[in-house]
Amino acid sequence: MSKIDRDIKDALKNTPKISSNINQNLAQQYAQEKYQRDDHETGETFILPVEKHRKPTLVKRVGAFAACFTAIAVLGGSAAAMSGLLSHPESSTQLESESSAESVPPEEVSDTVNEEATEAITEDDTQADYPELSYDMSTKEGIFAKMLNTRNFYNSISGKYVTAYCPQITDKALTVTYQYDVESEKTYSYTSCLNLTNSLDDILGGSLPEGWEGGKYTNSENYCDGSNIYCLNFKKMPNVYFTDQEVQYEAPVNTVDVEKLLEDFKNDPQFVNSELFDADFNTQNPNFPKLNSSVFITVCLSDFENWDFEPTTTEYGDAVVINGSTIHYDRFDTPTTFTITVDCATGLIISYTEYDDEGNLYDYFVTHDLKINENAEPVPEIDMNDYTEYNDSMNYDFLTNSSGKTYAYKTVFAMHESYRELLPDYLAFSDGFINVDEFIETGGNMKWLQGNDTHQYYEPSETEELLYKLNLYDCEGNYIYSVYYYDGYIDQ
Repeated sequence: MSKIDRDIKDALKNTPKISSNINQNLAQQYAQEKYQRDDHETGETFILPVEKHRKPTLVKRVGAFAACFTAIAVLGGSAAAMSGLLSHPESSTQLESESSAESVPPEEVSDTVNEEATEAITEDDTQADYPELSYDMSTKEGIFAKMLNTRNFYNSISGKYVTAYCPQITDKALTVTYQYDVESEKTYSYTSCLNLTNSLDDILGGSLPEGWEGGKYTNSENYCDGSNIYCLNFKKMPNVYFTDQEVQYEAPVNTVDVEKLLEDFKNDPQFVNSELFDADFNTQNPNFPKLNSSVFITVCLSDFENWDFEPTTTEYGDAVVINGSTIHYDRFDTPTTFTITVDCATGLIISYTEYDDEGNLYDYFVTHDLKINENAEPVPEIDMNDYTEYNDSMNYDFLTNSSGKTYAYKTVFAMHESYRELLPDYLAFSDGFINVDEFIETGGNMKWLQGNDTHQYYEPSETEELLYKLNLYDCEGNYIYSVYYYDGYIDQ
């Protein structure tokens, strides 16, 4: 808590009205822009997120008086808000007006300050320009709006989250480690897709996923320099980057027009990929595929009659837990029930689970190691001059793993002993790589792999005669799993 905040708190405690000397001193300090948060200040007054986004013209117009009494109003109501979120229906803007009217006689401040404050209250510019002032986490409207505008409530953020590969596919999990700086718009993330070997109950309980990387998507490393998005070390090619021309980065707007979004979504609830969500930095940036996605928030919470909430706490502070239901029209018209935990200070989603109407887990999200502002891990400094842009011919290049073995994603030669000198040690296939020497030595036939006259399982059949067992590895040569081939094509 800063010295100014302590003075205000002491004054509120000792007398029903702040003395004119204290008020005038505070006003002068704000007017001279000398107010600085000290090392012990916790941010409990929520002044910083608001002040950060003020337009210069408004700062000059409101001046010292309004800034000072915003702090007084919030401090005065903080005890009630912390003791019970549901008992605080007024917005901070309303509290500010009441405190300004009751606490300070106009004759006790200078004419200049009084004139500025009168103009600010009369025009009510605070409410118009800064709707975040009214994001009251004891109301559904406030919760919904703050979740959509969460980036206005921190300067930088880092953490990790675990989520399903995509809705209704819960045998794979994405683990996303990320850093994000709001001012520079720089972001970094590393995403790993694991085929799970530990249980979903463990993951929902807070354990990290265990398993092996494999599938059409295994991992990615993404970086945004504030202008462009780069996929680094593309296809595990060292110092190679790929830029998707169809995914151009656009900086999100400062504040989402919540009323317009609700009205447009009400008119067309299935059109979730429209321009309604241009403000969502997640839809524009693959670094954050599910971090406070405005699509998810709108689909689940836009109908206020379908959900309720109550206060709770998490390891990150005060929160609300939301229980409700929705229908995902964009995914097979699936009805779900959900539980979402939302951080009160930032509006960030801490966790959620969704189940379909048959009780099957539909989707989930679990936060780990969340850090905000000065505690956040910084975005790494990456020099893109150290990287080469990807082109398709690189698929045929031989890369070298940590054991000195070579691997490639494509080849123009068949896996046959007559071409062995022209082949890498490992060649990409399906979810992993084939050990070329092993394939040749065990009499592997390329026709079996093409599937025209065979069918395959991931476990051996007890009734059919095995044709061929194919082992798959990662590019480092670590065993992943086996595929069992049987004679005759069947519709699988």
